[in-house]
Amino acid sequence: MSLWLLDKVLATKRFVYHQRRPRRIVLVRHGESEANVDPTVYFTVPDNRISLTELGKEQCRALGRDLKQLFGDKRVRCYVSPLCRTLQTLEAIAEAFPTSQLTVRAASGLSVVFR
Repeated sequence: MSLWLLDKVLATKRFVYHQRRPRRIVLVRHGESEANVDPTVYFTVPDNRISLTELGKEQCRALGRDLKQLFGDKRVRCYVSPLCRTLQTLEAIAEAFPTSQLTVRAASGLSVVFR
């Protein structure tokens, strides 16, 4: 391969790499959960089944509105664990976005669709 062609291939790869990198990464912890209010819930409910409280859901809705302002109309890619409270967090945040703006990927590798 000539040096000229090699240089073009490398330049193209750099261009594609830079186009695919996220411009911003936002880490979100779940909203207030039942276990945050009453830690004894862990004795009766499996960790992956612990839900958000109503306050936790409202916290997430408010965060969704703030994130919508931050991202505007840009596409948003979300990665979420399959825990009940994290899925509820994402669902409440997603209320602020049109469905077409969000791409969601669960940690298990399965796609998650809301609405």
